[in-house]
Amino acid sequence: MAVDIWLNQSYQLIAGAELYCSPRSFRVWSYDPTFGRLLLRNTPSPQGRHDGIRVDIMFQSVRAMKLRDNYQGLRITCATQDERERIRTESPQTTHLSTFRDDHRDRFLVLQSGAGFDYVVAGAVGWREDRAPLGWPSSFVAPVPTPSVR
Repeated sequence: MAVDIWLNQSYQLIAGAELYCSPRSFRVWSYDPTFGRLLLRNTPSPQGRHDGIRVDIMFQSVRAMKLRDNYQGLRITCATQDERERIRTESPQTTHLSTFRDDHRDRFLVLQSGAGFDYVVAGAVGWREDRAPLGWPSSFVAPVPTPSVR
C-alpha cells in the first residue's frame, strides 16, 4: 500500500506539530535550485538490506536550508516561534519573510535526528512511501516526455 501526503496549508502546519517521524535512515537524494526542490530518500539498513519500502520526502520552493548529509532516524516538525527566530538568525535571507506570508509560501520546518538543529524553509513538504528499488527515480519528479515516432 502506498502512502502519499502533501502539506501546504496553514491548518496542516501548526507551530510545534510533528509532521513526520521514522526510525529509517535518510540522506539528501537530490536538490534542484531552479525549482527549489529538495528530496530526501531512505537508505538501506546498516546491514545493507533494503526491505522493499522506498520513502521520498520532498520539500518544494525551498528558500533556506541547513542539512547534514545523512540522518539516522528522522523527525520533521513545524518550527515553534523560538525556533523560527533561531532560523531567521542563522539564515539572514529569511528575515524578510513575513509571518503574513506563511499562509501562502513560507513554512519553517525543523529536522531532528540526534543532536543538532537542522531546518528547511519551504512552501510545502510531502512524502511518499511505496514499494520500489531505492535506485529508481522519484515519483515526485515527472518523467521526461518521450518524443513520438512517426
